[in-house]
Amino acid sequence: MAGFGLKSEYIPQLGILWPGTRTPLTPLLPPGNPQEQDQIRTVLGPAGLLDSTGTIGSPCHTAMKVLAAPSRLITADFMRPDYFHMVTRYFSKDVENTFTHIVDESGYGQGFTILTLQDLIAVCDLEDPVSNMAAVPVDLALEETEAQLLAALLDSERISARNAIAGSADPGNLSIFPAVQTPSSAAACFSTATEQPGDYVFLGLLNSGHDIGKTSSTVPGEKDFLALINNGLIRQSGNGYELSESLLFMARRTVFIDMAVTISIRYIDTTGSIHAESAQCIRADGTLLWFIRPPQAPGTILLKYVPSSRFGEILQSLFGDESYSLSGMIVPAAETKPKTRFCPQCGAEHRAEAIFCNQCGYRFT
Repeated sequence: MAGFGLKSEYIPQLGILWPGTRTPLTPLLPPGNPQEQDQIRTVLGPAGLLDSTGTIGSPCHTAMKVLAAPSRLITADFMRPDYFHMVTRYFSKDVENTFTHIVDESGYGQGFTILTLQDLIAVCDLEDPVSNMAAVPVDLALEETEAQLLAALLDSERISARNAIAGSADPGNLSIFPAVQTPSSAAACFSTATEQPGDYVFLGLLNSGHDIGKTSSTVPGEKDFLALINNGLIRQSGNGYELSESLLFMARRTVFIDMAVTISIRYIDTTGSIHAESAQCIRADGTLLWFIRPPQAPGTILLKYVPSSRFGEILQSLFGDESYSLSGMIVPAAETKPKTRFCPQCGAEHRAEAIFCNQCGYRFT
């Protein structure tokens, strides 16, 4: 894993010294005239990117072959409470190597012509030692307004749980009642989210790169609540609605977020058309919650919820497989526990179809 120093602003400038054609995904500027090339040498030379003759040196020279003709581009921001890394990987059908550029919270950039997944995890500190196998997997396709509403409900529950914990003298023995929302209170979340974006993690991530107010200008209606009920995501509670049990725990697990991730994928297909896919992920308490905007399906949001033990596998496919799509992420089926009954005489647990208790001999009726 041998990287070299490379500021983000130098990448397009290197194109001024690089001849030849470019693909539409290239970050490089067009080749410059002699005067422009002499001028940019005064910038790139002191940065150690040129050789003694003023041309692009190694290993940057190897990277340029990929940067000039990328067929696939992945940008991933890994954000943690105290630091972040922005990783950009370029693939090219014309070159065997990939090129990876990593920038940390200080703005320091490094380029890598060879970078394994293990190296990437080490450089960006992406290891997750905890995995919550008790989390109930979710794999659903939602309409845009349904996803926006769900994000608002998740945020409301998260804020409610956070405030309850902060105000409790004994958080370990705290009982938190589910937050009950109505269409009007859910709509109010969107306007509050624009004023206090730091509190609204789910809406903020779902609308990463979008205006929350503009994206969510449509007030969620009863049909959106009904769609979430039909998908088992919320349930009716009095005159309002609350999250289902699995999503209730999902929201509360994010009171203490380990990592937030935003991913953008752009690629050129065989016809030369450019397609895009984006995703946002929250990693918390050993789980991964994904909002994915699939390519060629505007207005659809995929919700995927899996144990964080899948994180390495997902990263391996994302950065190692040129054909991988986050939309096709496989979500394991939820484990179903056999129905049981308890002996009223001794309390032993048995399968529901048992006739006798194998501990005390009690006959079930």
